[in-house]
Formats: sequence, C-alpha cells, structure tokens
Amino acid sequence: MPEKTRFLIALATLFLLLGSEADAGLLGKLLRETGDAAGSAGKHVDGVAKHLDEGTSIARKLPKSADSAALALVPAKEGTWQLVTPEGKSLAVPSLEDLPKSLDEAAQARSRPLAGDKMPSGPQKPAKVQVALREADFFKLRDELNGLPKGVAPVLVRRNGSFQPLKPVVIGTRRRLAVELGPNVLIDPATQNALDGNIKFLSRTVNRADLKLARFDSAAAQSVNPAETFVNLNADLLESSLARFKNRTVAVSGQIRPNPETGRRLLVVRDGKKLRQIDLLNFMAAAERQRVDLMIVESTSPVQPGKSWFSKSALEKRFAKMQSAMTQADLLAAVSPPGTTTLIHAADERNYRLVTATSHIRRTAPNSPAAGVSDDTSLAGWLLDAGTRIGVRSVRSDHEDPDHTDEVASRWLPWISNVSLILSGVTCAFALFMGWYLWRWWNGLWRRFLGQSGGNDSLSPVLFIVKVLTFVPFALVSAIPALIWLLVSDWMKFLSWPFRKVFGRP
Repeated sequence: MPEKTRFLIALATLFLLLGSEADAGLLGKLLRETGDAAGSAGKHVDGVAKHLDEGTSIARKLPKSADSAALALVPAKEGTWQLVTPEGKSLAVPSLEDLPKSLDEAAQARSRPLAGDKMPSGPQKPAKVQVALREADFFKLRDELNGLPKGVAPVLVRRNGSFQPLKPVVIGTRRRLAVELGPNVLIDPATQNALDGNIKFLSRTVNRADLKLARFDSAAAQSVNPAETFVNLNADLLESSLARFKNRTVAVSGQIRPNPETGRRLLVVRDGKKLRQIDLLNFMAAAERQRVDLMIVESTSPVQPGKSWFSKSALEKRFAKMQSAMTQADLLAAVSPPGTTTLIHAADERNYRLVTATSHIRRTAPNSPAAGVSDDTSLAGWLLDAGTRIGVRSVRSDHEDPDHTDEVASRWLPWISNVSLILSGVTCAFALFMGWYLWRWWNGLWRRFLGQSGGNDSLSPVLFIVKVLTFVPFALVSAIPALIWLLVSDWMKFLSWPFRKVFGRP
C-alpha cells in the first residue's frame, strides 16, 4: 500500500476515534442528566446557572446555628423560582402559593437525590428556616411573601453583601414585608435607591452639635446661638433662619392641617403669643436650598419644644447620656409614641433629597404598663416626655442623600463637583491644544496666499484683526477634520514605527 494511502487511512481512523469519544462523552452526559431528572421525580431542577451559583453563595453566608436551616430564594427558568441550599442543591417552587410546602421539603432534605439514590431516613425539621432574598427580588415579592409559616425568617441580601431582617407589617389594607433597621424600627422603601440612601442615612450617628431642637419665636430669632441645642426660627425669614444650620438636623413640632382654600398642608405652630400657619412645602423647599435635614414632628399640639413640651435641662442630660449610641433611626424612634413600632415610608430620591414619613404600629395595649410612664426611661424616651409622645402622629423627614453630602464635603471648590472640575479642565486643555493646532493650519494658509508677509509679525494691525476674526469660523468648520487627521496620523505613526525603526527612517 502506498505511503500516502496509509497516511490518509490513519488520519481518518484518528478522526473517527476522536469523534467516538466526543459522542460517548455527550451521550454519557445526557444519560446522567436524564437519570438525575428522573431520580428527582420532577421536583429538583437546575435553574439558570448564574442564579444557582449566586443562591449557593448567599445561602452559605447566612448566619449558621444548630437548629436553623439556610436557604436562598432565587429566580429559575421561565419566570419561576427555586430554593437553593448552601451545598448548591436546588428545589423548584411550582408557584409562590406552594412556597411553604417547598420550604418544609428543602429544610428537611439532607442531600439531593439522584437516580438510584435512597432518601435519608427520618430527617429532622429545624426550628428555624432562614430564607434569603436578593435586593432586586425583594421589590417583586414583598407583597406576595407576607404569609410565611411560623419559624420562617426572611432575610434581605443587599447589593453590598450585608443582611437585613424582614418582617411582615400591615400598611393600609395590605400586608407586606418591611426591612428591619433596629429594635422597633422598620422601613418600607419605594425603590431600591430609596432603600440604599435611607439605610445609609438612618445608620449615621447623630452628633450633639448637629441636632437642633427648633421652635418658632420670630421676636427672639435674631439672637440665636447656632451652638445651642435649642434654637429659635423666624417664620417670616425661613431661609435666613435655616441658613445657619447647613448640614445639620433641625427638628420642629406642630400640628399639620390642610388649607381649607387650597388644600396645601400647613404647619401650625405657636410663635410667641400667637399661632402661625407655615406652608409645609415652602418650609421643606427652604430647607432643601439650605441643605438642612429637616425633621417635622406632627403632633396634636402647636406648642413648641423648650417651653411646656420639654424639660430643657433633663433633655440635655438625656442627650449627653445617649450620645454614644444615637443614630438617625434612633432619633426617629425617640419621637414615636411609646409602645409602638416605627414604620418609615421612604419615597424615591428627588434633587439629592430623601423624603420619609413615619407611621406607628402599636405593640402593646394603650393601657398596659409597657405603654405608660415607665417607657420614658427606655432608649426611645430621651427626647419627649411619655405623655406628650402619645400625641405624636407622625414624623416627616426631608434630608439630603448622604452620598451627596459626602461628595459636597470632598469638593475642592465648594460650588462645583470634583468630577465636573476634572472634566472641565480636560476639556479646556484639549480645546487649547486644538486651537493651537488649527491656528498653525490657518497661519500656513495665510503664508501660502500672502507669502512671507502672511506671518503675524508682518501683518498690519487691521489685517491681523481680520485674520483673528476669520479664524473663528475656520476653526469651527475644521475642528472635526483636524481631529480625524490627528487620530489617523498618530495611529499611522504608531503602526509604522517598527518599519521606520528597521529602515532607519524618522
């Protein structure tokens, strides 16, 4: 047999062997997957790979305990959901109505059964099941997962990897999951941005110098000392009064009533010996312009703090004592009625501002001992007397996004952001370079038409002015072609550099 023929036969045999191995591997894989699906009785399925991996990672990071199971609820194929264990096993959830049953199955499972495997005997159901929800999925499911069985603890996994407990609450006529920020403080965010911004703001410590308990006393407002805790505001000069408290929290109290003619909300306060009606939206707009975090305590009384509402010396002592642990969330809880859970309704961001309003869910009966004066000694009792706090209806807060606050504080120039400043500097430098480059072109054209007398030194003042004035339209027309020419010529120089180096050309 000729050498060439033997070579072709050997090559064909090699390709057939390689193809056989590939087909065998593919067939084996299909058989294994088919057996896996058959062994799971249609219940255990693999979801989208990235969701399965993400769910496994999330479930592993949940707090571990002997009597607790950790699961993650993540999307699966075609709009369905799946429960994922820390070991990477998944359990398909046919519908959210079947979630309690699926949770019970997943919590008791010890391993994922494959074809021919035996189910483990006598699995023990853990006392608590933690179910992790991704931040994006929380906004899809918070109204549907409000009736989880007892012993199931839903947990929010935020984009930064931190965990926040979730609790069901009744809001109006509906029941939904809210995010727990601390003891008896929950937040119901409108959007993901509202959640991120408010959690960051409410976690910040309240410094004594940054909290002002304000009262409207227009006659005494001129002699205000910004360093004091109790300050006076002028109802006729709101913007000027608030300008002294930039980047600070100003808390005011009063009644909120609708204007009978326009329907706009009014803040009714005691100003000296008379009642004043202040347009609430104008008040909040003035605080926004002056970058003041405004907290409005809506109460049943127009009386201002520091008079009959507050015991000034006692308040200052309480504040000094609680200073080390007081956050913005604690401050909201402090002006809530005793025996209640504070629910913060967080609106979306507007002009770098975060707007919230609280409602209060009673934890104890109004006449129980826990709702009496003894509650005033708790963490939430340092700001208002217990009897007065029972009259608090809600707390409205209009505060600056903390990211914007940090960005403004880090600015090199107070009136312009660092990013804008850098971009402006780069743009100006590029414009100067292009102007210089185009001026060389324009100068060359003048020399071509006028000879040596076309230079700047040879031109008369009138002709030089004409040259400068005609350069402007020339630069506008030639800017794009000049930029393209620069890019092309530079790339050609870069690509031809090795050849020029070899042949000794510049």
